[in-house]
Amino acid sequence: MQTPRGVNSMTTVQCLVSIQTALVRGRAYIATEGKDLKAATAELRPFLVSARTRLQRYLNPDGSLKDTQGRANTATSHVQEAQDLLLAQVPESAEERRQQLLSTAQLVDTTLFRAYMYASPSLAGPLFRLDNFCDPDVVKEKLIETERYNDLVDFLYGKGLHEQALELLEKLGKGERGKETHSQLVGPHRTVAYLQNLPPEMIDIILRFVEWPLSEDPELGMQVFLADSERAETLPRERVLDFLAKKDRALAVRYLKHITQELNDTTPSFHQRLAEDYIQVLRQQDVSPEWKEDALAFLRNSRYYKPYKALQMLSADGQWFSGMLRSKILTLTRSQSLRSSSHCSQQDGSSQTSSRYLRFQAERPSQGRRV
Repeated sequence: MQTPRGVNSMTTVQCLVSIQTALVRGRAYIATEGKDLKAATAELRPFLVSARTRLQRYLNPDGSLKDTQGRANTATSHVQEAQDLLLAQVPESAEERRQQLLSTAQLVDTTLFRAYMYASPSLAGPLFRLDNFCDPDVVKEKLIETERYNDLVDFLYGKGLHEQALELLEKLGKGERGKETHSQLVGPHRTVAYLQNLPPEMIDIILRFVEWPLSEDPELGMQVFLADSERAETLPRERVLDFLAKKDRALAVRYLKHITQELNDTTPSFHQRLAEDYIQVLRQQDVSPEWKEDALAFLRNSRYYKPYKALQMLSADGQWFSGMLRSKILTLTRSQSLRSSSHCSQQDGSSQTSSRYLRFQAERPSQGRRV
């Protein structure tokens, strides 16, 4: 590994500590032979990149030691390589060796970050899109100081610090437009994009931080759940549905339509909830023709809800639909009952009881308010 001029007699770690100190204090390193710090920093970058590449041969992104079995390198050459990197006595213990290598990797990457920020800040962003061992506290402090918020969000995502990233996006997203450094972060768009890239097992974080996008822009916020992506489709649907139902019934109905009609989810409980929600909406007087058609089409086509429950809702609280609409719903649910007689039989005791109930509802006179 080639070292910069003037540091050949120093250990790699000692060299890096001195470089960091110079960069933090903003003064030239004594071995630069009169060059200014920016020029010296540019000369150091290949050395740092080479060092991090060699360290990655032995460290996984999570900081654990890679399994070197099967390589041409023997255990002895592995230790020798580590000793060449550290230029110090390498412990025989694998764990102690891992800790020393990890500490050196953190020092290398953090120094490289400081070098980029001092001489070429635009190169810091690409570093964060690679696996790295940069010190989070150092990076956060410097990027906030220089208002490089996009780079900071990328860094936090790469480190798995999702709550910190989303809290920052919410703070900036709710801010005022006009400040050029982060005007593109104002609004919920970046938060929604970030949430769409989180795996299903992080559903608690997703539901927590989707609140404000749904409040500010429901159409955009719903894309976290409706997007044509594997991650959106594999979210735990019961959790999402319960969350949306508490927030806004219309959002819950939209999600139910998506999973039952577009994703072809045949879970009976989802179809039952959608049937009941449709009937609840149809009770209102200002229902659009499109909604009526959607509702009737679902009641006609779905085979996974219990028709007798839908029929019971028609007479709830003594309120009845208009004769025409009620007749349509009764016809559709009767048809569904015949196709799903086994479900009705389980609930009512026999298909004969279910048939008597259907006839009674169909013959009962219509009254009450009209839709």
